[in-house]
Amino acid sequence: MADTTVTVQTIIANTIARQKDPDKNTWADAELLKYLNKAREFVYNLLILLQSEIGITDGTITMVAVTQEYTLSGNLDNFWAMQAEGVYFSTVGTPLTPITKADAIRLGTTTTDTPPTMFYLTATKLGVCSIPTTTEVSVDATLHCRHYAYQADLALTDTMPWKNIFNTPISFFVDSMAFIRNEVGSAEVSAIYNTLETTVLKIINIRSGKGVTA
Repeated sequence: MADTTVTVQTIIANTIARQKDPDKNTWADAELLKYLNKAREFVYNLLILLQSEIGITDGTITMVAVTQEYTLSGNLDNFWAMQAEGVYFSTVGTPLTPITKADAIRLGTTTTDTPPTMFYLTATKLGVCSIPTTTEVSVDATLHCRHYAYQADLALTDTMPWKNIFNTPISFFVDSMAFIRNEVGSAEVSAIYNTLETTVLKIINIRSGKGVTA
């Protein structure tokens, strides 16, 4: 049995705001969609901060002999952040150690016939140390990268992400923002975001398995 799919349009149609305004005289779908995307973006940022598996994107970079740096764009498109211990070779049991660009400069142009053991990130590139030789890339040329990538805004016809686990807090956020739209103050907005954060954090904790107790 396949996963249940819920569209963005369905979430908006089932909000309390839409039930109060079925003719869309007060809140058009386009307005509610903006609130929904604000909530989705906030949820995703929390997933990154907590290094949650839910938001992971799996990618790979193909190593080239005597090449140290690889452009993120075209390899790990829309890259935002790497998951902790997320860079590895399948033939090696230990993830690569993150270092700084300054560390890489100090290490110089040392090469290796075995898989590199360190990596670093710049604004646009991922680099490895030591630099792989032809011998190394013939053994394992695929660098696996488990990372977080930019998420484009959802359209009404899109499917809700993350297997629907955050649909309820996102829907609550949409209703709350809609209801205070004409009398909004910073305190009210902060309270709504705080409620979203609290609920999402609890869900992430349970979803990870660490928050489940007998």
